[in-house]
Amino acid sequence: MDTQRNNLYASPTANIVQVRTAIATPLRSWLTTTGSTDAIESQVLALLGTYGDLDGENNYAYATVFAQVYATLTLDQWAALVALLLSLLSGSYSDGTAFDYSVCTTPFLYFSVITDTRLIAPYVDYTDYLFFEPGAPGSVTLVVTPNGTGSGTVTSTPTGIVCPGRCAETYASGTRVTFTGWSGACSGTGTCQVTQSAAQSVTATFTFTGSTKGLLTSPAAGSTLSGSSATFTWTTGTNVSEFYLQIGRTSTGTEVYYQSQGTNTSVNVPGLPTDGRTL
Repeated sequence: MDTQRNNLYASPTANIVQVRTAIATPLRSWLTTTGSTDAIESQVLALLGTYGDLDGENNYAYATVFAQVYATLTLDQWAALVALLLSLLSGSYSDGTAFDYSVCTTPFLYFSVITDTRLIAPYVDYTDYLFFEPGAPGSVTLVVTPNGTGSGTVTSTPTGIVCPGRCAETYASGTRVTFTGWSGACSGTGTCQVTQSAAQSVTATFTFTGSTKGLLTSPAAGSTLSGSSATFTWTTGTNVSEFYLQIGRTSTGTEVYYQSQGTNTSVNVPGLPTDGRTL
């Protein structure tokens, strides 16, 4: 906020308000100058360069903060933002005419139409999912929401969705989009095919099937043993087929104790050092 505030108006050395005023002065003199305008042009171009630096730094700050907020969104918040975008940019006029400005038909750079979209293609593919790639008139939006305890990647046929990353795409009305493992417009774990006749959403659920290690519960970490033996207990973890218990190291670098415990979650270990070291 401080950077943006300073760049907009608060900086005593250079800010956007000052630069705009400074640009207006030579432009007014340009209207009445009868001689060469080269000096005025050079002055204006230099001021525009300063303006661009300030405005660019602000835009970078906006994008950085948006990215940081996006990284903290829950799935519910993420879906709510998509719904908000669609509600703000689509609807009906008072005469009943429908509109949907969430689907852009023409890319612009300020007020100029970008006629060669190859220039922006490398960037459009990596923009936030809220900013959809331009679609043709009559196209509709499909939004994918990841869910579940696991992780994975959702891709579509035809191409367009690679989620996480790019979780929304516009398709021509009537397009059949194929996925696997879904709920919402589809259900089950088989192939899902959605015919895009209107804006729809589907949820991909990933179930974690890997393993998590057991965690030591007793003795507590950081405690000091009261004798040369102790009973160690740990949690069962998830999908674990064998546990190994390792305890400390000797002065030569070897483990004090290292042994398989099979599927047991408790063992009494004798012969431990009594020199006051903590676990």
